[in-house]
Amino acid sequence: MNTIGIDVSKAKLDGSLKNTGLAMVEHHFVMKATGIYHQQLATFLADAGAKVSVVNPAQVKFYAQGLGVRSKNDKKDSVVSAGYGFKENPKVWQPEAPEIRTLKVLLARFDGIEKDLQREKNRQEKAVISLAPDEVINSLTLMIEQLESEQQRLDKLIEDHINKHDKLRENKALLESNPALGAAMRKLVQICFGVLKRQKPYQPQTT
Repeated sequence: MNTIGIDVSKAKLDGSLKNTGLAMVEHHFVMKATGIYHQQLATFLADAGAKVSVVNPAQVKFYAQGLGVRSKNDKKDSVVSAGYGFKENPKVWQPEAPEIRTLKVLLARFDGIEKDLQREKNRQEKAVISLAPDEVINSLTLMIEQLESEQQRLDKLIEDHINKHDKLRENKALLESNPALGAAMRKLVQICFGVLKRQKPYQPQTT
């Protein structure tokens, strides 16, 4: 199998081929996890049937140090990634199902709108307390209304998307089977699908 190291950055890709002597129809792409930047390429390659490994950057760094590689640049990083993949044969990365990818994006957007809405409400409260001009109060009120409207629209999109897919609908029903979850449902779904990262478990608010 041909091992191809790819260094992924925001603006470009750098690749390096480690040829093991087998036919070129077999490819193993190795790339470091780079936040969001590697996801599109890794998904494209995996969907095309290639073997893809997304590895911890620290592991590749330690491998490079073992080789005595001191300087760092994108092309050299791709060579090191190819060598690491050839030597270690890291596990194959599997993309999430398309419906999960879509749900995670919708949930992340909903979470962003929710945070923006809370910030605007905080600003509105401060503006009222500080006797800000009516123009400022009106602007904040308008923005809050627009964010609330978008929040409702996204909420419906999420519900519709979940209901279109049997597995998502089953998972949602399982979460909803516990009446104590109540208002925590949205956060729980987000956490289950990896949208939110929390150091402590989410605790539902009680009244």
